[in-house]
Amino acid sequence: MLITLEPTFYLRNHPLYYSPYDTLMITSIESPIKLSIPDEDFTIREVGFLHAYRLNLSFPPDLLLTYADMLSDSVSNVADYFLGEGQSSCFPENVVSSAQQIIYIEDFYVEPQYRGRNIGLKSLALFLQMLGQGAIVAGCPFPAGEEDSPGARRRQRLLIDYWSKLGLLCHCQKRNILWNDNWQLPKWLEECLWHEI
Repeated sequence: MLITLEPTFYLRNHPLYYSPYDTLMITSIESPIKLSIPDEDFTIREVGFLHAYRLNLSFPPDLLLTYADMLSDSVSNVADYFLGEGQSSCFPENVVSSAQQIIYIEDFYVEPQYRGRNIGLKSLALFLQMLGQGAIVAGCPFPAGEEDSPGARRRQRLLIDYWSKLGLLCHCQKRNILWNDNWQLPKWLEECLWHEI
């Protein structure tokens, strides 16, 4: 089976169409996750999707924060964590100043019947291999609003362990952000990428 990603970069971000803030400061990226099934005609099936944002750190932090705040709560949370006041108390100051971009994975889904075969992990690894090399890569491993549901702690731990396999090893529990600066594909995952699903 072969995994295929088809990232689409949006030059316009809803709800900011035709806004002066709608530049390449923050770029929305979406991709279906497709799988070639080795049946008689190698059927290609869409088995999931991912949605991410690229925050271009060549723009002034105050503009990025304003723009992120207009897009969504989750993008705003990530931007504020890395660029807001007091951010240097969370991690070394040079982390943001030495990076060119932040890749924030906002949403990710693989259909249940395709889980358990590392399709999701391999898809994320391929996506980050294309766009995240040397960047700050971040994700929110636990859905907002589910912190108090039954079994939440266990599910949160499982999701953090899952995302950590991608090399996202720094965790801010207060902000629900798992991240790593200067992201590189973990060696074990690089070797696993080429194994049959």
